[in-house]
Amino acid sequence: MSRHRPLPCALACLDLDGTLIDPEGDSASRETLSLLLTVATALGTRLAYATGRGAAEVHQLVAAGELPRPGFLLAELGTVLYAWEEDGPREMAESPAWTAWDGPLIERLAGARPELRPRRPERSGPYKKTFTVDAGEQAAVREILARQLTAAGLRVHLLFEPPSLLFVVPAGSGKEVALRVLRSRLGIAAADVLAAGDGEVDRGLLREAGQAILVGNATEALKDQVRREAPHVHVAQRRSAAGVLEGLAALWGGSKVPGGPRVDRALRED
Repeated sequence: MSRHRPLPCALACLDLDGTLIDPEGDSASRETLSLLLTVATALGTRLAYATGRGAAEVHQLVAAGELPRPGFLLAELGTVLYAWEEDGPREMAESPAWTAWDGPLIERLAGARPELRPRRPERSGPYKKTFTVDAGEQAAVREILARQLTAAGLRVHLLFEPPSLLFVVPAGSGKEVALRVLRSRLGIAAADVLAAGDGEVDRGLLREAGQAILVGNATEALKDQVRREAPHVHVAQRRSAAGVLEGLAALWGGSKVPGGPRVDRALRED
């Protein structure tokens, strides 16, 4: 790591909900991590958020000072890519043009399943439809709905995020796919990317990055799977922002961080 760069990467790509945003998390750790990210971006590290949220929601959080301003946004589970301009997010030319996708048809077919309950409109997007389903019913519902969507000529992927979220996205999409596109645009190798997340939808993102952190509020099943499939990922004990700081300290091996004594002290304590 360059001594002029407070993060050991050229690109930091972080999940939001459960990682940077966590009502049950430690507010002091979140403030420390936000400070570190702000310092890092000022000194040349690119910052991207990979999230299920849409651009409008993230823009509001950044404008309100709840999140550091990123350079890029991989929104709607990576189905839409944005560069962050002076006036907010602008869709990138590299954002995929998904085919074999019909949002209204997906909503109609899913709406016919009594087990599925649509979330409020802002939790869906042009290429992501979100529902809630009881965990005990999700496997059967996914199988039936997948058959119906395929029969309708759609190419989709159904993702279950415990305890109750079901996402329908284009086949071949994902946070890791969006990260790959962004890396290619920026000319950054996977080894120079840091990723952090907490959920099943982050698993591919963590595999795609050369340096990665799974925070402690991930499910035990996901932790076990990540340990088996991606041994380079640091599986943190602490949750959300505190877990990211814990992972960064482990990745740095005790290196001093040029982000000020508050940041350096927090990393050493973790």
